[in-house]
Amino acid sequence: MTNDETRQKEAYARETVANFAQALWESRSWQLSRMLAGADVNLLLMDKGARVPFREEWLTMGMEPQEWLFMARAGLGLVEPASENRAYVREIVQSLAEWLFAIPGEASYEIPLAWYETPMGALWAAALIWVEGDELITLKEAAELARVSVQAISTRVSRGTLTAYINPLAPRHQGRRLVRKQEVMELYGIES
Repeated sequence: MTNDETRQKEAYARETVANFAQALWESRSWQLSRMLAGADVNLLLMDKGARVPFREEWLTMGMEPQEWLFMARAGLGLVEPASENRAYVREIVQSLAEWLFAIPGEASYEIPLAWYETPMGALWAAALIWVEGDELITLKEAAELARVSVQAISTRVSRGTLTAYINPLAPRHQGRRLVRKQEVMELYGIES
């Protein structure tokens, strides 16, 4: 990976996490304001006179956004794949899913497919795959690995026999869909 690619990925991770944290804050504040009609939500959530942090401040002030940034960096391949890093990212991935999708009082949750198509959801999925020791590859790379056409891989994705993931850094119509390398290898009987 070149220095420019690394800088681009770092900037993308920071921007995505800052935007997500800000949107989550605004959404939860709005929800709380509906539950407590007439209350000043900022006074309920923070000390009187304190201002709500936004954007870059989230990444230095907020414990969760700092962890989300680490997770995003892992999903982009910017974190050393040491076992302690994988364990830490696994905790972050699980915690974020519980925050967003768990129903209070219930032990299980379901992640909506639309989540994976959001910038943060794409980074979350890439981090989860990174935790599992797998990697995402383009349809072209999958076709080369399996020694089939790109169309054959694309058809498998369309039929649901291969799961597609979104590459948030790719141009809209080139290399945007990714698949798990291990899934391709298993589907086509390729040995490691």
